[in-house]
Amino acid sequence: MRVKLGIPQYNLELNTTIDYSGEIIGFMPDVKFASFRTAVVPMAFYVWGTENWGNQPNIAYIKVKAGTDLRAAMSHIQKTLSGFDADYPFEVRFYDEVLQRLYEKEASLSSLISLFSLIAIFISIVGVFGLVVFDSECRRKEIGIRKVLGASVMGIIVMFNKAYFRILLICFVIAAPLAWYAVYHWLENFAYKTPMYWWVYLLAFAVVGIITACTVTFQNWRVANDNPVKAIKAE
Repeated sequence: MRVKLGIPQYNLELNTTIDYSGEIIGFMPDVKFASFRTAVVPMAFYVWGTENWGNQPNIAYIKVKAGTDLRAAMSHIQKTLSGFDADYPFEVRFYDEVLQRLYEKEASLSSLISLFSLIAIFISIVGVFGLVVFDSECRRKEIGIRKVLGASVMGIIVMFNKAYFRILLICFVIAAPLAWYAVYHWLENFAYKTPMYWWVYLLAFAVVGIITACTVTFQNWRVANDNPVKAIKAE
């Protein structure tokens, strides 16, 4: 019984000839040799033979097993290639180094994004802290009057947190669609890309919200615990 091995959609079978000059000697799964900006497409590796040596691009792709002695493998590869043409200047390179150079631009861009993100977060925290300090100092008399009228420290803290949460919510509604739009169009440059999960934006909102709440609570707790009489007299 003969078992047919091949790719039905291209009408290709093992051990058949193409254009009366080439024989199909095997099939392999998808080979990823380019960056993730390029999709895997059907391709063929053609062995020209010694009679056509030098007339075609002389490139050989060699895969070694995991754990192989690379020095011994390199020596064997160079010795074998020299057997084809001792005078030909062969250059042996590792493909992980070739791929690394393809991703240098993305790696640099990723580092810049991380750096500027940290700077933006730091500036935001400093800005929120400055705004909270300024707001609480300007409203010190109001806080003192509220305490005289029976307001609790927790009630004052909740009041300030609600105000800043509304501001944070408005900023999130504006920033989230812009961030999604920018990331979506950046990912379009890649044939293979990670999906954009909605929970990432909620996680960012939660982190910023926690930082803001801690800042507002700390500053207003300090002001709310001051003697309200001093705050009213100071005005």
